[in-house]
Amino acid sequence: MAEPDLQGLAAEFEEAMREGARTLAALGYHATRFEQMVDRNGGVEAARRLVDGNISDGLVTLRRMGRLDMSVELWVLFPHFRPLFDQPTRDKARRKLRQLGVDVEQALQHHPDPRAREDLT
Repeated sequence: MAEPDLQGLAAEFEEAMREGARTLAALGYHATRFEQMVDRNGGVEAARRLVDGNISDGLVTLRRMGRLDMSVELWVLFPHFRPLFDQPTRDKARRKLRQLGVDVEQALQHHPDPRAREDLT
């Protein structure tokens, strides 16, 4: 398998996070702190910091909205973005989602974005 273009993949991840924030804003949830983190640190580093922390108010809000499919924690687990995140980060993301009652494998399998189901093997 060819080496992934990490810069291109990071830019794609960041754009996906920004698009997600726009989608949530259209639904009435303005993730201002998240957008500031992305502006300040870039999408990948913002995701790492969010995953590394405790369950955030934003994650709880997404759960309340029934939109954990839009969470950074789930997108960190997309096979397509695997090269951007180490295994401990991915494990933390999985653990946080499970604490909120998410069947992670099912959420990935049924996610509307095909990058959630992409097989990299």
